[in-house]
Amino acid sequence: MTIKKVDVHCHVDQYSPNELETIFEDDSCLVVGAATGVDSGERLLQLAEQYQNLRVCLGIHPEKPEGYLERDRVTAQISANLDRIVAIGEIGLPWYCLKEMTASEKTDMRKRTDELLGHFLKLARTSDLPVILHAIKETALFALEQLKEHRIERALFHWFEGSPPDLRQIIKSGYFISISPDLMVNKAYAEFTDNIPLDSLTLESDGPWEYDGTRGVPAMIEATAACLAKRRGLDPEEILKVNLDNSLKLFGSESLIPVKR
Repeated sequence: MTIKKVDVHCHVDQYSPNELETIFEDDSCLVVGAATGVDSGERLLQLAEQYQNLRVCLGIHPEKPEGYLERDRVTAQISANLDRIVAIGEIGLPWYCLKEMTASEKTDMRKRTDELLGHFLKLARTSDLPVILHAIKETALFALEQLKEHRIERALFHWFEGSPPDLRQIIKSGYFISISPDLMVNKAYAEFTDNIPLDSLTLESDGPWEYDGTRGVPAMIEATAACLAKRRGLDPEEILKVNLDNSLKLFGSESLIPVKR
């Protein structure tokens, strides 16, 4: 089996059984499944027993406040499965869910999520695991501060969108940024990704998130690579190779290379 493609961020547990069979028919693609909470994580761990090209991350999605109370359960879940996971994630800071909140509600929410992020970064440090971050727009700088405070060496800012100065700080810090299929349907985002150097980028589907009505799946990695290659005057295979190499650096080659079962 030769691995050519890696989807570094996908909510695999949210697909139907038929969709999963189609996704994992392609044995040249590794898929990194990101959990959103304890039940999501359990489902991913179960699916990883069934599909050898699935890798698992465990965490609590910051845009799901109802999951914050699962902190201790997810912590125990991570600790019990250190040999079965490749990262802690999806974790990070809320942005979308804050829009409808009052100022006091936002303050309370940020206090809770700041503490939660610090908790999981400490766990990542002691476990020597990378982290998958949801930290967009103005939340990026605080996330960067926390990464440095906890001495996290490997991190992915998944589908990051923000200011050019913040992007430059992420790149300067040596962290990775994943590019989503939104590249193909969103001109502003496509132009933003032009500023991400090859040695900092990876590719993701963030499936099953939809792009102009099309359900996201890991197979979109190829089309995303082709679109990115066209924008940069490169061959799509070169982009796929860059994505693979950077994914190995992020997660570690021993974590991603398939093993016989």
